[in-house]
Amino acid sequence: MRLAIMRHGEAAWDAPSDELRPLTERGQKLSSQVAGRLLEANELALKPERLIVSPYLRAQQTADCVLSVIGGVPKDHCELITPDGNPREVIEWLYGYVEQYPKLQSLMLITHNPFVSDLISLLVDGQPRRGDSALPVMDTSTLVLLETDLVAVGCCTLLGSYRA
Repeated sequence: MRLAIMRHGEAAWDAPSDELRPLTERGQKLSSQVAGRLLEANELALKPERLIVSPYLRAQQTADCVLSVIGGVPKDHCELITPDGNPREVIEWLYGYVEQYPKLQSLMLITHNPFVSDLISLLVDGQPRRGDSALPVMDTSTLVLLETDLVAVGCCTLLGSYRA
């Protein structure tokens, strides 16, 4: 299974709450470009079959940018993948989610930092992110592509990263 994990695009800071921060024009443009790079790499193998998205506005808008490029796929919201989410809890949730769809070949998450960096580190390295990690830095509109037979701690292989 291929698992694409993306950090939302650049967001404005002038919002009534963190949950309501919208993407900037630049954030929209770069998020669409990253989705395009994912398709350019190998459309059939890398296009996600389902999207799981944080409920925060900037993540929802990033998902809309991605969907405008890759086409419509089912989109689910997950309250667990917010900036303060618990990566171990999400890995357990993802395991159960994937079990619900036994034929699922590819999945994409759109979420936030610092959560996204910790999640990727646990999935690939099996431990929390360290300063000397060789994993990509998850700037806004950055996407990593992982491959795994089992969604579990330390069971994923990093295939590549994409940024605008």
